[in-house]
Amino acid sequence: MTEAHIEARRNQIIEAARACFLERGFHATKIQDIAKVAGLSTGAPYRYFESKDDIVAAMCSEALDRHRRRFGTLDLAATSRSIFEELSTVYLAAAHEPGAKDTARLTLQVWEESTHSDNTGEALRADFNLIQTHVAEIVKQAQARGEIDNNLDPPSVAQTMVSLVLGLIVQRAAGVAVEVDKYEEATRSLVTGKLWNATAGEKQSTTNPT
Repeated sequence: MTEAHIEARRNQIIEAARACFLERGFHATKIQDIAKVAGLSTGAPYRYFESKDDIVAAMCSEALDRHRRRFGTLDLAATSRSIFEELSTVYLAAAHEPGAKDTARLTLQVWEESTHSDNTGEALRADFNLIQTHVAEIVKQAQARGEIDNNLDPPSVAQTMVSLVLGLIVQRAAGVAVEVDKYEEATRSLVTGKLWNATAGEKQSTTNPT
């Protein structure tokens, strides 16, 4: 059995699991349900995954790989505001894709399962840590250039920024009507400091420096 065959079969099982989790929920889904949707024999998934929990961990690992590729596209030599604008666009791009609401529902199931499963929890934490570590490094570079307040804790700033994306997932999974374009615009405003209009005093200070 070739590596390509194994990889294709694993992906087939993962896609079937996604469909089952969305239709039945994680806990109501059995391995035989996944096998049936995948068009495989009942025991076939066990040749590629040790358990249903192992399948969920593989989903988290896929997300980790996607995030590694996304960070690889960023121009870290650009100004910090440009990086954060690009970052928010990249991470919110998935919200525009077909099936994004279903993906949000599935994501919440994975998060819930991570509180009970060591494998899923470890994979999910690795994903979060990767994102937050990269964003925290961008914050540190911005602080060194005097663009962000040095009194702020970079990991905390990173966690806050990541939460803007996670918050969209939660709201969409809950069925809240979110206008993604406007949410994306507001997110960029928050992370680049464009949310607030200058007060009269700030305008005067800018136009008449002393």
